[in-house]
Amino acid sequence: VGRYRGRIQYYQIWNEPNVYPEWGNRPVDAASYVKLLKTAYLRAKVADPKSVILAAPLAPTLGTPDGLNEGDLVFLQKMYSAGARDYFDVMSVNAYGLWTGPGDRRVEEDRTNFSRPLLIRESMVRNGDSGKAIWATEMGWNALPPDFPGPATHGRTSLDRQASYAVSAYHRAQQEWPWMGVIFYWHFRMVREEPDQIVYYYRMADPDFSPLPVYEAFRQMANEPPVLPYGYHQEDHWALAYQGDWTTKQDPRASLGQYVEAASAGASLSFTFKGTGLRLVARQGSRPGRAFVSVDGSPPSGLPQDREGRAYLDMANLRPDRDGSFAIAPVLPYKEHNVEITVTTPGFAIDGLIVEKGSRDWWRTSAGLVIFFNSLAVLVWAIRRW
Repeated sequence: VGRYRGRIQYYQIWNEPNVYPEWGNRPVDAASYVKLLKTAYLRAKVADPKSVILAAPLAPTLGTPDGLNEGDLVFLQKMYSAGARDYFDVMSVNAYGLWTGPGDRRVEEDRTNFSRPLLIRESMVRNGDSGKAIWATEMGWNALPPDFPGPATHGRTSLDRQASYAVSAYHRAQQEWPWMGVIFYWHFRMVREEPDQIVYYYRMADPDFSPLPVYEAFRQMANEPPVLPYGYHQEDHWALAYQGDWTTKQDPRASLGQYVEAASAGASLSFTFKGTGLRLVARQGSRPGRAFVSVDGSPPSGLPQDREGRAYLDMANLRPDRDGSFAIAPVLPYKEHNVEITVTTPGFAIDGLIVEKGSRDWWRTSAGLVIFFNSLAVLVWAIRRW
């Protein structure tokens, strides 16, 4: 960490310590892994206080009777019981679909599917760790050919379906999992042809760099217009377009230790988000700044307005909620909205943005209730007549 200080900020400590082959070919032990994690975390923070430590992703497995491999949910609870919560900044998962697609929403402890990160999230919440993000350090589907000689232990899908599954998985996570941060696709390519290895068929490209359908699908997705989806986003999210003089400030109280501040009037920020509301996570900069805000070209209803009808944010008079955020646009229809923030006084500081998603199908719920009670009334009438 000291060697790469200033160039690398994120470090994952180990991989899949809940399975025998990844833990030195010996029985797994959550307490021993936590000891390793604690040592790495404390030493890394000394070498680089800005380093961000990821706990090891656990293999999505139910374990084996011989004790050599332990179920991910059992292992994770043992980690928390051993004090792991204080020694990592981000939780990791390996989010494979295996035998079903990304739309499989069954969430069961004995089912290893793409929805399994929901169970990891529930465990974090039970252990008082809901404020941390989850990163999927591996995700993908195995396009195993029909003539592969061994069993399809990782599931099997076609190349075209592999491509559609992978992109749909990203879209599902963006729309439904606000606690999910980065998702890494596994993997790009093998260095050489290894058709006898089952993991070879997760690839995006062949060893000679010939792209497969999943690569083309990702290329198209990466060129979609950037939109802030549901959830909490850092101030350096790629969908945020900064113009003018903004500087990055270090602050241990800020999310991941830093925020951005406008150094001069005229600096601006523009972006598109999809949701029903928007909140800004503020920081008190070197001086209280001020900025005009518009949503879809109009002043949002959640902000005060000047004599000319322009909505504004004044850092000197902010009264944020306990999480440090305050509403910019609290009630909007669920769709994409365009935001423009123009700084009028230097010192305007941003530590993050929260996109909210309320119920967009309220009318369906209401219609369903009406139908239910009408049906109930007809049933009661019929029983009484009978």
